[in-house]
Amino acid sequence: MLALVPLVVGALLILTTLTGLLVWSGPREQVIMGACYILLSFALSNALQKQWTLVAGWLLMGVAIWLGTHWTHLGLRIFAAALAGVGVMLISKKFFQQRRQYLDQKAR
Repeated sequence: MLALVPLVVGALLILTTLTGLLVWSGPREQVIMGACYILLSFALSNALQKQWTLVAGWLLMGVAIWLGTHWTHLGLRIFAAALAGVGVMLISKKFFQQRRQYLDQKAR
């Protein structure tokens, strides 16, 4: 239940942007915050399941989005892209491990 709150908040922020209702200063910021809330909900959900690799991946992606959108310095944006890449790699690795386990169990 705890993980659903940021998911709902993030979805509402994105949906209200589409209708023109702004809570943040602009539509871009509101969509970015909505996306960060959704990533936070994924991280919380995985933390409750003790899936620490996935938690790290989601948090790295959230930090990367925040860094990449709040600073214009090229070095920080490159660092943010690297963080996002590591986050995607962690999530992908875990996904393919679980997929392989599923296929192995199904083959038996």
